[in-house]
Amino acid sequence: MSDLPPPGYYPDPQDASRRRWWDGTQWGPLAPPTISPPIFDATDSIERARRAAPAAAAAIMVGIVLYLLINVASLFAVDDSRAQIEAMRDNIAESAQAQEEGRTAQLVEPELEAPLASSVRSMASIGLIGVGFLFMRWHYRIAQSARALGLSQWPPAFAIVGWLIPLANLVLPYLVMRESVPEEHPTRATIRRWWSAWIAMQIAAALLAVVPLLVDLQFSVLAATSVVYAVIVFAAGFAARSMILEIGAVHREFMRLD
Repeated sequence: MSDLPPPGYYPDPQDASRRRWWDGTQWGPLAPPTISPPIFDATDSIERARRAAPAAAAAIMVGIVLYLLINVASLFAVDDSRAQIEAMRDNIAESAQAQEEGRTAQLVEPELEAPLASSVRSMASIGLIGVGFLFMRWHYRIAQSARALGLSQWPPAFAIVGWLIPLANLVLPYLVMRESVPEEHPTRATIRRWWSAWIAMQIAAALLAVVPLLVDLQFSVLAATSVVYAVIVFAAGFAARSMILEIGAVHREFMRLD
C-alpha cells in the first residue's frame, strides 16, 4: 500500500508559504499564481459561490430542455417562416414595380406563424433569460472566489460583462472561467469541453435558423440536423454542470473546507 498522500493541495516543498497541486504521485508543474495580497481568507467568497452552484446546475438542466423546445418549435415552423420571407420579397418587388408604373401596390399580407410554435419559442426564450441570469450569477461568484484565492487576475465583473460584449463573448467568458482553477488542474479539461460544445452549439443554432429559410430542405434532413443539434446541446449542458460542481470542489479543497 502506498504511503503517498491523496491528490489535493499541500504546502509547496519549494515555498511553504504557498499551496501546490499534488496529483497523488507527483507535484504539478507550477504552483498557483499569486496576486497582491497573495492569498487571504476566501471563505466568504467560496461560501457564496457554493450557495449559487445548485441553482446554476439546475438552471443548466432546464436550459437544455428550453433549447430543445425552441429547436423543435422552429422545425415545425420552417414552412411558415419561409412563406413570410417569400411574401416580403414579393411585396418589395411589387412596391418597386408599382412605383415605376405609377399605381398603388397590391401587397400580400404575410401569413402568421403557427400560434403554438410561436408561443413555445417565446416562452422558452424568456425562460433562457432566467437560465442565463443564474449561470452568470454563479460565474461571478466563482470569479470572486478565484480572485480571493489568488488563482485569477481577472476582475469578477468580467464574468458578467464578458457575456454581454458582442464578439468578445466568443472568448472572454472562457478565459475568465479557465483562470478559476490552477493551470495544471484536470478541471481545465472540463472547462475546455464545455466551451468547445457551447461554441459548436451557437454555430449549429445559427445554421439551423438560417439555412432552412434559404434552401428548401426535406423534413427528414431538418429532423436529422436537429438530432445532431440536440446531441451538441446535451454535451454543452452536461459539461457545464460538471464544471460547476468541479470548480466549487476545487476551491473548497484549496481552503480545506470539506
